[in-house]
Amino acid sequence: MTYLTVKPGSRDTIPLNVEEQGLSVDEVSERRMFELVNEERVKRGLGQLVWTQTLAEVGRKHARDMWERKYFSHYSLEGEDLSNRLDKSNISYSLAGENLALAPTVVMAHNGLMNSEGHRANILEADFGKIGIGAVDNGIYGKMFVQVFTD
Repeated sequence: MTYLTVKPGSRDTIPLNVEEQGLSVDEVSERRMFELVNEERVKRGLGQLVWTQTLAEVGRKHARDMWERKYFSHYSLEGEDLSNRLDKSNISYSLAGENLALAPTVVMAHNGLMNSEGHRANILEADFGKIGIGAVDNGIYGKMFVQVFTD
C-alpha cells in the first residue's frame, strides 16, 4: 500500500479488511505532519496554522473509530460528519474542513494529500487558522491521519 484517501466532503466509505495491532497515538507523526503543512503554506505566502489540541483530539477519536470499526470515510457508520464531531466536542467554528489519509509514513500521507486537488485546497485554505492532526498507528497496517481545520 502507498496511501489511501477519499475526497474531502465525499460520502464514500471504504471497508478496511484489517486487524487491530495495538492502536497507538503517534504524536511524532502528528507534529511532523503539522510542520509539513505549515511549510507548504509558508512556501505560498500563507499564514501558518496554529496547533489546537482539541482539534487533534477530534482527529484522534475519528482515526481510532475508523480502525476499530474497519472503515475509511469522512462519515461515521452512523452518518455523523466533521460538523457533528466538532459540535459534540463544543468547538466553535464558522468554517471547517477535514483531510483523511491512510499510509505507512507521514511523508507518504502528506505527499498523497498535496497531490490531490481537494486535500491541497484544505491545506492551503487562507481562511483556516487552526489545525489539529490525529495520527493513530496500527502496526503493519499503517497510520490513519485525520487533519481537522477551522477558522
